[in-house]
Amino acid sequence: MAHKRSSHSLRDRVSCDRRIGTLLQQWVGYQKARHIGWYASFGSEAATWVHIRKARLEGRQAYLPRVRGNHLEFIPVHWSGVTPINLQDGYRGIQEPKGRPVELDMLDLVVVPGLAFDHNGYRLGYGGGFYDRFLENLPPKTVSVGLCYSFQRVRQLPREDHDVPVRYVLTEASVNPVYRSHPWPVDDFCR
Repeated sequence: MAHKRSSHSLRDRVSCDRRIGTLLQQWVGYQKARHIGWYASFGSEAATWVHIRKARLEGRQAYLPRVRGNHLEFIPVHWSGVTPINLQDGYRGIQEPKGRPVELDMLDLVVVPGLAFDHNGYRLGYGGGFYDRFLENLPPKTVSVGLCYSFQRVRQLPREDHDVPVRYVLTEASVNPVYRSHPWPVDDFCR
């Protein structure tokens, strides 16, 4: 899947990223969120930086993950104009913020990366299990959304006992709630 994603032209990915941004802006789950946990996109992943900057201009607080041991912690991004100023190269060369982590219940929405997402919200990650451990501890009020291109959606992924699904998957084509029997509370956050 990583090779397939990389084989798409930069022009195609930029076009898809713009459509993702439009859908993200229109989605009530995003509109209601004030504190958003993002991922720092790298390589051919669905881009997040343009959305992070736009969210900042809208008055939303952005948080990025930092790897600590075998867990993720989210740290506020600090800015000078449109430039984040508290970032450094971290795990696998991905930019991570410096600073003090926040409690997970501070986050309204978490945007999750993946190589693929299935119709049940399960993801194929990069093999570290960081997001599965993170999602497992996420408070029920915090909405999780997988961000990917539509060709990264698959019918079903193999899963293991420790895999934790996201609640929504957003592509350039749509925002899809994930339906399954899971103990999340029924709320109107994303309606």
